[in-house]
Amino acid sequence: MTALAERLPDRTRRFWWLLAAAVVVTGCVYVGQRWSPSSYGLILQVLGVADPGVIAGVPRADRGDEFAWQTPLLQMTLRSGFQRFDRTPPYFEDLRTLYAMPIVDWALIFKPQFWLFFVAPPAVAYSFYHFLLIAMFLVGYTVLFVRLGGRQLDSLLMAFVLFFSAYIQYWWNGAANFFNPFFPWIVLALLWPIHFAARLALFFWLLVAGLLSYFYPPNAISLGFVAVVMWLTIWPDWLQWRKLAALGLTAAAAGATVLFYLHDALAAVGQTVYPGQRISGGGGVYFRWWLTQLLPTSHMNHHVPLIPGPNICELSTIGSVYVPALLFFVPWRQVATESSRQDWRRWLFLALGLFATQAWMTIRLPPWAGYPLLWHFVQPGRMVLAGGVMLLTFAFLLGQRFPLRPTGSGSVAFTLTLVLAWALFKRDLGIGLAEAYRDWVFGVAAAGTAGLLALRWLTPVRANTLLLAAAAALGFVSFGRFNPIQSTTPIFAQHQTAVTVELDQRLEREGRGFLMLPWGTHWFSYVGQPLIGLGYPSLSYATFDPAMDLWRKIYPDVPPDELNRALNNVGSFSFGDVPRPTWQPIYAIAPMGPFVKPGVTVCDLIRPSRAAMAASVGCPPPTAAAGAPAKQ
Repeated sequence: MTALAERLPDRTRRFWWLLAAAVVVTGCVYVGQRWSPSSYGLILQVLGVADPGVIAGVPRADRGDEFAWQTPLLQMTLRSGFQRFDRTPPYFEDLRTLYAMPIVDWALIFKPQFWLFFVAPPAVAYSFYHFLLIAMFLVGYTVLFVRLGGRQLDSLLMAFVLFFSAYIQYWWNGAANFFNPFFPWIVLALLWPIHFAARLALFFWLLVAGLLSYFYPPNAISLGFVAVVMWLTIWPDWLQWRKLAALGLTAAAAGATVLFYLHDALAAVGQTVYPGQRISGGGGVYFRWWLTQLLPTSHMNHHVPLIPGPNICELSTIGSVYVPALLFFVPWRQVATESSRQDWRRWLFLALGLFATQAWMTIRLPPWAGYPLLWHFVQPGRMVLAGGVMLLTFAFLLGQRFPLRPTGSGSVAFTLTLVLAWALFKRDLGIGLAEAYRDWVFGVAAAGTAGLLALRWLTPVRANTLLLAAAAALGFVSFGRFNPIQSTTPIFAQHQTAVTVELDQRLEREGRGFLMLPWGTHWFSYVGQPLIGLGYPSLSYATFDPAMDLWRKIYPDVPPDELNRALNNVGSFSFGDVPRPTWQPIYAIAPMGPFVKPGVTVCDLIRPSRAAMAASVGCPPPTAAAGAPAKQ
């Protein structure tokens, strides 16, 4: 035992050194090859670029919030010289928005994912941006699971299980790759063995950085609850009233810092009709949707949902087939008889956290029920993030304390259960057992593990590790190939194709200084923001700050209430042959008539609140009636 105790520290150090080396080597390959999970290849294909740089997989139209909004915003920031306002008329978009951008201002210290843009080519920096967030997620959750009581290798495997869950992969370039990579580090900030004041400072910096990465309160609020549950589960030494008060003040200071920085953007969003000030009650995640936490592939086939909903992303959850395996293979008698008082305290906190998040997802509750935790700002469909993290954390820690022990009979029962789920949900849809192998193949892994246990070639601890590895591999096969591997080089290159030549000629031929592609006449008439990212003065665009000052000027005959309902929304804006402005979430279509009148030029369309920038495109200086100058 003494010799074993002496070897453990060496093994521990070896694990962390190997993990660090793996991150460095993988990062060198990933960034060296200029890889990313971006779906911007769709834009490059529409432009007619001969080599759009898709290394593997296919770009996904579901990731429009990335290729048609986030990446163009980054391109606009680079084109503007890292300044706050884009230099493309007529909107001169404010780049200090809910998506973090590498703007040169005091908040840059809280945006480490963008620092390389100031010392390296954009293609390298953008690849590093993506790799850093992936590495932060995987390493952060590995360290967090170890701190919660997991074994090192098992913790790494569970981090992969979480990363390759449906929600994380389907939302990675939409919402999951922003606050989530910072979350485990925010929890860990208060657990390092350093002076408490230093912990608070680190906590403040990480919390501000995470919130600024994409300011989306539903995720931050729900994960904040998960953080509290994890701290209670660990029960660190700082859980004292005075230190809790200091923590609360630090969190409030971080929130105030973010609100101060994003004041203009949040004021604009708060005045919109959509999303405006959305208040939600509990419920809305119906049974079959909820069930995908336990049977992740049971209601999808080739990334297509088999249950009612807008798309596969909106119907995704965080879960793993490891969870129902745990129900079959955990030695429950030992759990009941051998759990210590500390174990029961942990199970209680985890169970309460799991029940609360799952209840908000599935039970019809009035908004006031969520007031104490601010959950009335969290739609039930967004609570799947916190609920899934709680579910996997509880399952993981239970499996660490009482490792899974598959038996022959238990494996047969488990596999039959998985096959029954296929029969109930897929057979009648014509999806055969072979095609739906992801639904039941984990039963084979469980049976194989049971055989190795029976032969005593595995200990229960190693059997649990093998099942975690199988769950991570199944997650990768099922969801990990959703996002492509896209070279970042063509994203920032200058392209001359038949499409760009036609757009250039159109600008010159019309001589108006802006580009309007009527709705339905061109692919870019639906998503015009990529054109702005490429430097074209497109009227079609996407924004968190609807140009209501401009729309009131352009459409004076539309009643204010109607104009507000149709155009005061966050989303995409396009123009076509329609009689009135209309809103069809999440895009608006407005009449194009005012823009095709003889003599109308971009100078007539400069947004009044950006009038001070008119001179930058050769337009007359603003008049007093033009509106307040933009903040520079």
